[in-house]
Amino acid sequence: MRHTTRSAAARPARDLRIELPVTAESPRRGRQAARAWCDDCGLSQDACDIVLLLLSEIVTNSVRHSSAGETPIEVAASLVGNTVQVAVRDGGQGFAPRARKPGSSEGYGLFLLDAQATRWGTGRHHPSQVWFELDVG
Repeated sequence: MRHTTRSAAARPARDLRIELPVTAESPRRGRQAARAWCDDCGLSQDACDIVLLLLSEIVTNSVRHSSAGETPIEVAASLVGNTVQVAVRDGGQGFAPRARKPGSSEGYGLFLLDAQATRWGTGRHHPSQVWFELDVG
């Protein structure tokens, strides 16, 4: 995950670390944990909604596309100053993002990341990782 340096933090750093099983319930469980974390951090409703949407999309991708088997999905979120940093790792082999196929009903997760996140990226090696940052200041 890329970290940015800020000269003065408006909020203290806060972290969320959870492991989720590779099941259909994991996106919901991830959203629940992230909702409580957003509330604890005092994020605005708009910022929290974006975090929940993007986190849910990434965890869903891990559940649907990872070849990790039973390896848990790791979710890490931090609030550093005015920047939310989120990373989702699974036991997959990594991937290079591909453009969404026009007319396809799939592939909106990374499209949403690109549209909503301030910055985002992927790990192309084992373990698979997708991360994003959202400026909330």
